[in-house]
Amino acid sequence: MTVHSSVRQIEALKHRFGVMSLDRPKSLNSVDLALTLSIHQQLVAWRDDPNIEFVVLMSEHERAFCAGGDIVALYHALQECRQTLRSDHYVYEFFHAEYSLDELIHYYPKPIVVLGQGVVMGGGVGMFMGASHRVVFDNTRFAMPEVCIGLFPDVAGTWMLARLPNGVGELLALSGVSIQAADCVALGLADWWVPGSSAEFLTHLEQATPQAEASPLAYLNQILGEYAKGWVLSDSPVMQVYPALRSLARPASVADFTQQLAVLAQQTSQPWLHQAYEQLCTASPLSQTITLALMAQNRKRSVSQTLADDLWVAMQCCARGDLVEGVRALLIDKDRQPVWQHPKDFSPLELERFYRPDWPNAELALCFK
Repeated sequence: MTVHSSVRQIEALKHRFGVMSLDRPKSLNSVDLALTLSIHQQLVAWRDDPNIEFVVLMSEHERAFCAGGDIVALYHALQECRQTLRSDHYVYEFFHAEYSLDELIHYYPKPIVVLGQGVVMGGGVGMFMGASHRVVFDNTRFAMPEVCIGLFPDVAGTWMLARLPNGVGELLALSGVSIQAADCVALGLADWWVPGSSAEFLTHLEQATPQAEASPLAYLNQILGEYAKGWVLSDSPVMQVYPALRSLARPASVADFTQQLAVLAQQTSQPWLHQAYEQLCTASPLSQTITLALMAQNRKRSVSQTLADDLWVAMQCCARGDLVEGVRALLIDKDRQPVWQHPKDFSPLELERFYRPDWPNAELALCFK
């Protein structure tokens, strides 16, 4: 079983920290089951090592931190066993491992710095958003594009996006459109925007002189504060149209949201908003409906509760949803012409299957260890 990552420990001037670099460049560091388990295992080891004061997660390459889960591997596994929900199946094991890793990062007792250079999408966002120090770069492209392949913003993505103001969360979730570094900082999805590359920043982190007796947290805040740059309105396509997005907040339905966005797109020349509308109109209607319901539900739930529910919903999307067709159209045949099961209407019973877990609670529990 090949694990595509490297691990090292760095002895800085006054602090010792662990670095894990993802290394699957051909797939933009998409994470499969083996890599997910490897990251989890290493984080647990560093958590329990008193000599490691903080952790850095990054990529060996500038093009991507992580483009998400390895959905091609997921597709082939589903082709082997499309209708099963067996707990020993690869699909279940993958989602269970991925969400367990996300939960571990969210509640990690030591600082975690995630260097989100390049593509940060899907499962990459799951790791990124739980970190104590979320860093973006000039080439960062951040997105939760799952509705475009018949899934939903899992990895607690609906929990995160439901907390964004002015309808921005709904827009990102229902269209899957990407945003830039300045957008991430302005919206609170990232903490720091730094120049250069992640490798350059790591060197700076290793060689920087900390203030006397600075704690690991204070040390990281000091270095990032010195190294980071601010943003202005011209840097952020989202903030340029931000006031107008208020009409998109908490829509009654996907159809209502689509109608409101169509009006906004006609009123602005902002290319980003037009791209969002185009993606909105081609994504899976079933996935969008599920996503909107989950966002309403998860505004009042914890990360752990959201991840537990995500496990059920993800398995339902695999067995009964549009995921197989979405992956086929985007990554297998690459015709970009998905034929969605439900173009418009869904019965209450069909939707109920996605929201009402009937598995035993023990089977839904995550492995936060």
